[in-house]
Amino acid sequence: MGGSGSTQAGSYHFVVAVWRAKGSESNPMAIKKKKKGYGLEIKTFRGRDGASYLVFRTREGAFNVFVEVEAKEAARQCGASGEGTPRQMWGSLWGK
Repeated sequence: MGGSGSTQAGSYHFVVAVWRAKGSESNPMAIKKKKKGYGLEIKTFRGRDGASYLVFRTREGAFNVFVEVEAKEAARQCGASGEGTPRQMWGSLWGK
């Protein structure tokens, strides 16, 4: 799945389940599993360029890809001042 030149570094699968109480006169605390949620598979790949890629695959089969970038430079590109730690820079942007 990673293609030529890429190595799968990790694989994650998330499933969300919601439990709902189903009461009755004989057993008011009976629990019934309610199917609800969204399956989302996540894998990481290392590209030939050395970058890390985070790939999400939806239940419908669509892929969304995110690439790792340097946090301070990304914050600067989004309008933060060039001073401070990445946490400070992103914190100043987050409240806007």
